Amino acid sequence: MTELLKFSAQPKLRKPTLVIGWESDTAHLGERVTDYLINSLETQPFCEIDPVEFFPLGGVVIENDIVQFPQSTFYACREHNLVIFRSAVPRYEWHKFLNLIADVAQEYCHVKEIYAVGGMISMAPHTAPRES
Repeated sequence: MTELLKFSAQPKLRKPTLVIGWESDTAHLGERVTDYLINSLETQPFCEIDPVEFFPLGGVVIENDIVQFPQSTFYACREHNLVIFRSAVPRYEWHKFLNLIADVAQEYCHVKEIYAVGGMISMAPHTAPRES
């Protein structure tokens, strides 16, 4: 399964934190947070997940006659000991896709904690008392 991981570098980090952001969530929160981190910190891409098993061909974009597949990329920030993962939401093989993220986090980066950032619509405000 690791043949679906395409490494371009091996970052030198010590038990970093992993931040995961998904594209196309409510208000594009995950996308906006990860874009902010990637653009404001000195990050370098180091690994991509091959999209072939996870995204339909109908999900591609064509720009200047070139097919642009959905991207699932890991970035490293050495200064802040941080790994950022930004990805489109896979349409197929969710379990396999999440296992690839876990493999990179555990086997290659030895992350100590993971934060997933995203937004979703709820009919109740987050300040409302919980029902038991």
